Amino acid sequence: MLVAADVGRSQSRFIGKVNENKVFEAFPSLLRPYFKTEWDVLQTEKDTVIEYEGESFYIGEIVEYVKETGDSGRVFDPKKTGKNTLLFTLLGLYRLGAHEYDPVDLVIGTPLNRYNEDKDGLKKLLTNRHHIKVTTGNGTDHRVIDIKKCIVTVEGAGIFYSNVTDDLVRVIDLGAVTLNALTFRNKRFIPTESYTFNWGWDTLKPENRTHKYVAALIHDSLATKWAKDDKVMVGGGQAKGLAPAIQEYFPNAYSVPDPRNANVEGYFRIGKVIKW
Repeated sequence: MLVAADVGRSQSRFIGKVNENKVFEAFPSLLRPYFKTEWDVLQTEKDTVIEYEGESFYIGEIVEYVKETGDSGRVFDPKKTGKNTLLFTLLGLYRLGAHEYDPVDLVIGTPLNRYNEDKDGLKKLLTNRHHIKVTTGNGTDHRVIDIKKCIVTVEGAGIFYSNVTDDLVRVIDLGAVTLNALTFRNKRFIPTESYTFNWGWDTLKPENRTHKYVAALIHDSLATKWAKDDKVMVGGGQAKGLAPAIQEYFPNAYSVPDPRNANVEGYFRIGKVIKW
C-alpha cells in the first residue's frame, strides 16, 4: 500500500493507493492526553481516541471539543521525529484502511533545514509494526499497521512534483511554523538557492497575519537571492491569497492548483516513480 503523508502543524493530509484507487484523508493536527469525561464525547466515526504503547490521546477533530479555553490543541514541536508525528501518521493510515496484511510504503516530508537531522530519525520512528487501539463513536478497533519502508523528502518539494516543469522555478511553501523556499531547474533541486525560514503563519502576531505583510517578509528574505522576474510557485493553505500579494515583488508568482493538497499529491507522485 503506497501512502503519502503531509503531517503539518495545522493539518495532516494523506493520499493512499487503496485497491488501485487513490484515496484522500485529512484531519486537523490536534492532540491532547485522554481523560475520562462525565458524559461520553465520542459521538461520530471522526471522534477519535488512539492508544499506543499504553498511552491514550484525543486526536484530530475531537480535540476541538475537549481542549481547555485558550488551548489551541496543536503541538508546536520543532522536530518532526516526535510522538505526535507518529500518532498523526498512524491515524491517517488507519483511516485509509491500512492493516498488517497490507504493508505500507510511506513518503513523508520534513522542512529543508531539518532534512539531514530528521531523515534517519523519521525512518526509525515510523518503520515498524505498530499496534494501536482506536476508539470512536462507532466502537473500538485493535489493529496492527506495518510500515515496511519510509522515504523522507522535503516539504515544498511536493508542490513542485505535483506541478513539474523543466523551467527554473522557485517554490514558496508557507506552513504554520516554517517557510520553505525551494529552487528547481531542469527538474533538479538547487540547494544553493533554497532556504527554510523559521517563521510561519501561526508564529506571526495576529495583527500581522495578512497576505500583504507575509509577502513583504518573503521579499525581505529573498530579494537578494532570487530575481524579480523569476517564476514563483506558491502552495499551502494561504496560497490563493498570498500569491497575488507576492506579485507586487515577484510579478510571475502564481498559486498552484489545489494548493492545500499540492505537497501530499507531489509526495504520492514521488512514491509512484521511485524504486522501493
